[in-house]
Amino acid sequence: MALDVACRDWWERLQSGRVPMADLPVRSPKHAAAAVKHFQSFIVPDMPGQPFIGDVSGGWFEEIVAAIFGSTDPKTGARDIRELFLLIAKKNTKTTSAAALALTFMIFNHLRHESTRRRNCACYVLGATQEIADTGFKQAVSMIEDDPAGWLQTQFHINLHLKTITHLDTNVSLRIVTFGPDIVTGKIPFFVLIDEVWRLTSADASSVLTQIRGGMVWSDALLVMISTQSDEPPSGVFEEELMHARAVRDGRMPANGLLPVLYEFPEAMQRDKEKPWLDPAVWKFVNPNMGRSISVEKISELRDKAMFKGEHEVRKWASQHINVQIGMALHSHRWVGIDFWEPAGRQELDLDTIIATSDVCTIGIDGGGADDLLGLAVLGRHREARVWQLWTKAWAQEIVLQRRKDIAAKLQAFDASGDLTITPPGTQDHDELAEIVGRVHDAGLLPEEHGIGVDASGLGSILEALPVGEPVLVAVMQGRWLNGAIKTAERKLGDGTLVHCNQGLMTWCVSNSRAEVRGSATLITKQSSGSAKIDPLAATFNAVQLMSRDPIASGAGVVIAENYEVVA
Repeated sequence: MALDVACRDWWERLQSGRVPMADLPVRSPKHAAAAVKHFQSFIVPDMPGQPFIGDVSGGWFEEIVAAIFGSTDPKTGARDIRELFLLIAKKNTKTTSAAALALTFMIFNHLRHESTRRRNCACYVLGATQEIADTGFKQAVSMIEDDPAGWLQTQFHINLHLKTITHLDTNVSLRIVTFGPDIVTGKIPFFVLIDEVWRLTSADASSVLTQIRGGMVWSDALLVMISTQSDEPPSGVFEEELMHARAVRDGRMPANGLLPVLYEFPEAMQRDKEKPWLDPAVWKFVNPNMGRSISVEKISELRDKAMFKGEHEVRKWASQHINVQIGMALHSHRWVGIDFWEPAGRQELDLDTIIATSDVCTIGIDGGGADDLLGLAVLGRHREARVWQLWTKAWAQEIVLQRRKDIAAKLQAFDASGDLTITPPGTQDHDELAEIVGRVHDAGLLPEEHGIGVDASGLGSILEALPVGEPVLVAVMQGRWLNGAIKTAERKLGDGTLVHCNQGLMTWCVSNSRAEVRGSATLITKQSSGSAKIDPLAATFNAVQLMSRDPIASGAGVVIAENYEVVA
């Protein structure tokens, strides 16, 4: 029977000072106690007086250690827990605990019965950067060399040149190195610990992690991932692993050997406009080492400095010190509308609601090449409140995943959520877009003229997929001619008269936008070439341009002609 690690009361546990993980059965109390004992006996090298971990940790990590090693079958060595994902804020002895856990694993292997003990195996601590790897290696070396009892020095050999620590009896070696594709290729790792997963931003990070998992074939192997929150909106490997860990914790997915331990606030609290997480009274819930390696006073000092510098720095502070997830990046050259975007989100809003409650709709389309996104925006005006309501959708052909590997995982996540559809080569994207346009058309919500705005340079075969007839399809001039739409969107987001469906894809696209002032006009461009996509946002500005004309719906259905008028 699979181990049930779901912890649906995790927030209640955090508020009461407990570790946010389920009460798990212990198959081997002896193993759990032995592992905890050794873990607690390591020193903390960079603290004054080099105290033992057991004297300064508060016991929270020891509970995790007990769960990991207590889940081992004493006869076969097989583990019920084969992976750990730990989300923990800065200054909670994360790197120190990681180094101690790796050494504990090697000692534990030596203490096991000879029939289950492994020899000549490779263990790894992988730092996301060279600096992180170097810090981890120095911590592990100091734990051994400065062991007051001298016992660890009789158990391990340290090779400073190769950055390797070897257990003298079992010849099991621990390498502490930088994460990369050449580290574990073709190897069968016994133990792997990845520190600061959020910083694994390379295009091949996902495939490297797949290789690591594929190589860990032994039933007693262990993969550990430890990270703080990302100081940018989560992406890539980190986003994938975090979403999976949350799903397991909440009981929405089977564990399959994963133990998730996430020190974070509930999503609603993180998104709350009033920012209740700024209150120092709640910081202890997500900082289990509060009062030991970190203090309320220090976090408050860092918060105040961040608040002086602006919202962008506040978000970075919150992500690193209290694990608040950044929903949107606020870079220095951002579009003004970004500052109002998150409050304008309406979780309950969707396309069906917009069609049902609007007196008129305009549509924007922005299409790129085969390796770009095709963006669609439907903007409806609420028939009573007159508030503009926005829904967006995008399509990407499969080739994008090959040409833009750095965002492939993010696009696949948007595909899973339904905000984006990944299609094979062909016309599926145009056909599906036309179907959505048809729904709005059949509801009689398009105006007889100027109802669908398209960037003429990206029109191509989209026109062929749409219905033909009366001229409601127009080419919206881009560049400085969109300045009015950009300013209108900014103002209406700010005063609450433009709301949107709170879609992850659109949040990402808005984050990718960059404002450029040319003369008296503001242009919106991509933050970086290639990987940063803003097509649904560009489609939105096209729709805003047409809605600004105060259109009236035909009410009887409108068809689209091949000849279209240019609208500036």
